[in-house]
Amino acid sequence: MKNEYSRITARQNPLIKMLSGLDRRRERDELRLFCAEGKTLFYEALSNGLFPKYAVVADKAANDTRLTDMLDRLPAESVFTVPDSVYEKLSDEKSPEGIFCAFSYDSVKNRFSCGSGPFPQVFMPQTVRGGNFIILEKIQDPGNLGSMLRSAVAFGLDGAVLCGTCDPFSSKTLRGAMGAAFSLPIYEADDIAQGVGFVRSLGCSVYAAVLDKNSVTLSHNEPDMENACVIIGNEGNGLSSEAKALADLSVIIPIKGIESLNAATAAAVFMYEMRK
Repeated sequence: MKNEYSRITARQNPLIKMLSGLDRRRERDELRLFCAEGKTLFYEALSNGLFPKYAVVADKAANDTRLTDMLDRLPAESVFTVPDSVYEKLSDEKSPEGIFCAFSYDSVKNRFSCGSGPFPQVFMPQTVRGGNFIILEKIQDPGNLGSMLRSAVAFGLDGAVLCGTCDPFSSKTLRGAMGAAFSLPIYEADDIAQGVGFVRSLGCSVYAAVLDKNSVTLSHNEPDMENACVIIGNEGNGLSSEAKALADLSVIIPIKGIESLNAATAAAVFMYEMRK
C-alpha cells in the first residue's frame, strides 16, 4: 500500500464492534450502513460509483496489488488495516479474502421506497412508461433473493419490486447477487397492493406465477410479455390470495417429471421470456 492507514489491533475496538453488528437488519437501518465482504463486491461497488465509508483490510490481503491500488484511491481516513485475528470478528465467510466494507445508505442511488422505507421516495417522470419488472413477494431466503436480482440484471430487466422480502443489502443477499444489487433499480413497497400499483402506474401488465384453473401456459407468443411484470411468491407458501387477485392473469411454466421449480429458477425463466 502506498498510503498510510490507521491500524486497529483490538477486537473490542469500537469501530470493529459497530461493523460486526451490521449483520443485523435493525442495526443496518439504525446506522444507515450496510456491509459487503470480498474483493468481487468491493470492485463491483466501485465500478457502480459506490464508495465505502469504512474499508477494513486484513494483513493477509495486504500484498494483493489490485486490491491495494483500489484502496489507495479512497480517502485515507476511511481505510483501516487489521491483523487477521481481528478481521475474523467481521467475517462470515469460510475462506475470507480480507476486505470488508461498510457503505452508507445515502450513497446508494438505485434503491427506492414506494412507501415508508428508509430510502428516497420513488419518483417516476411522466415520460417513463412501460418496461419489464419482477415483483418478489415475501421471499425469505437471502440466497434466493440474490439469485433473482442477479438474473434480473442478466436479462436486462428495468427493476425489481420487493414486497415483504428479506433485506436486499444483507451480506448473504449481496454475495448471491454478485454485485447486481448495486446496479439494478430496486423498489421497496409496504405491501403487495402498493407494489402492483407502482408497476401499473407505468403501464405494465401484471401476471401472477401460480397454478390455478385459469392459468395460461407460457409459450412463444402467450401471454404478451412486452411491458409486463411477473409476481413471484414465497418459497414455501407461494403467492398470497391478494397477489393473485391483483394480477391480470395467472401464468405457469410448462415442465415435465417434477411438480414445480424453486422460486429463483422460475423467476429466471419468466425474466428470460420477458426479454426474448
